[in-house]
Amino acid sequence: VLDTLARDCPNFAPGENNAYNNNGFAVVEDIVEALSGTNYPAFVTENLFEPMGMLSSTYHGTEPVARSYVGGIRYPNEIINAAGGGGVYSSVLDMGQYIQTLLAWGVSPMQFAVLESNSVAALWRDETTNVSFRFTERYFKPGLGWDCIADPEFDYAGVAHNKNGGGETFGGLLEVIPGRGLGVIVLNNYPGDTAARPVAVEALRWSFGRPGLSRK
Repeated sequence: VLDTLARDCPNFAPGENNAYNNNGFAVVEDIVEALSGTNYPAFVTENLFEPMGMLSSTYHGTEPVARSYVGGIRYPNEIINAAGGGGVYSSVLDMGQYIQTLLAWGVSPMQFAVLESNSVAALWRDETTNVSFRFTERYFKPGLGWDCIADPEFDYAGVAHNKNGGGETFGGLLEVIPGRGLGVIVLNNYPGDTAARPVAVEALRWSFGRPGLSRK
């Protein structure tokens, strides 16, 4: 990835636009390894997974992992070699630990200060206000690692942040509403993330006593 980026050029000038791109996380992976003197998975495990209590999360896909089925056919595990750009195997329970850490401004359920509060504040920040391009699509308003930092589905509840993702054999969606102290993670072991969003949306609606609402 880094060799390819070295021969590439930016899609737009700095300060002109803001776009989510996994290549940026691949660069972060390289920076972390250069500064820490250790490989990225080991650094994340020691400094994030373990103090957050995410003891089932790994970059290696060790058993047990949920198997993917497409059309009744069992698929092999999908391996992502770019660790910084989405190579984590995790579980809903571990991701729940991550959500709790974010909602506690960087303090994990294990009572470790995993992130500084200003780092968490940067995660909640709207990254579209410091560029000249004006975003008009409300369902795609990127933040630092988020696809949308103001999901209009939850205008009635406050500011909601979400991140979705998927591959050939898996998918999922994370939705967090910091002002309400709520978050939900939905993971599926089949292609894409289209089924994850309605489940996550309905779960949060139930928490507000508003099940079955239509999209605004």
